[in-house]
Amino acid sequence: MTNKKVAEKMSQVAIKVTHAELEAVIMKYYEAKRALFCWGTMGIGKSWIVRDAARKIATAMEKKFTEDLAHINDPEYFLVIDVRLSQCDPSDLRGIPVWEKTKGATQWLPPSTFPRAGYGIILFDELNLESGSNAFLTGNSSARPGFSLSVYSG
Repeated sequence: MTNKKVAEKMSQVAIKVTHAELEAVIMKYYEAKRALFCWGTMGIGKSWIVRDAARKIATAMEKKFTEDLAHINDPEYFLVIDVRLSQCDPSDLRGIPVWEKTKGATQWLPPSTFPRAGYGIILFDELNLESGSNAFLTGNSSARPGFSLSVYSG
């Protein structure tokens, strides 16, 4: 798919794509630091395509591809973090609230499984199976600039 065709599709609200086109769209969305929501029936390969696109992005960035959280925040790696929403509580995504006395407000301490540095994609999967408390949709994202948030439904 050409860059122009991908750009045209990115400007649309909803698009229908092939597997190859989805990979190109994921790569462009990562480059643009934009979130992406993909919907499709279970088992058609959405998560697999994310991983394939991530491997290609890692290679282009001369980073080592991994899904191992032991490499979180390591700038030598391109990390794919697979978050299964059906297995998460809201605090797993938003963090734990702590009273900040000096500010007179609650501060959210983000989970240690979300990156503070480095590069990668956070894959929120099984959105259609989660219980209803989508803390990550409130706009309180713990991801840092090198990461692209990709949200997928199973």
